[in-house]
Amino acid sequence: MTTSHLSWPRGDKRAPQFTVTDGDGNAVDLSAASLGFTVRKVSDDSVLAALSSPTAITVGGASNNEVTVAVAAGLTKDWPVGRWTCKYDLVAFPGTNDVTIAGGCITILEDQTRTE
Repeated sequence: MTTSHLSWPRGDKRAPQFTVTDGDGNAVDLSAASLGFTVRKVSDDSVLAALSSPTAITVGGASNNEVTVAVAAGLTKDWPVGRWTCKYDLVAFPGTNDVTIAGGCITILEDQTRTE
């Protein structure tokens, strides 16, 4: 599993990308796997977003190991502002075993021009 910290302004659209390799650095073929990306609020573990392939998650690139997650701007507009206020994981469902590909914390930055 890759651990990484994501950061973006509240209310912004983002498309984090992940390259999936095995322990030897070889590309992992995810072309047949279903993928899920979940974001939870750290303070109470409530789900802020639950995205899945192929609607919001695409797989492509060399040997089908590059994953892109499309997070819509409207989805993030009410996320809590602050350092590490949210946590996420990206999971592959290749068959009978779930495999966590990536996970970590998300810092949501305040939008300086937000008037709502």
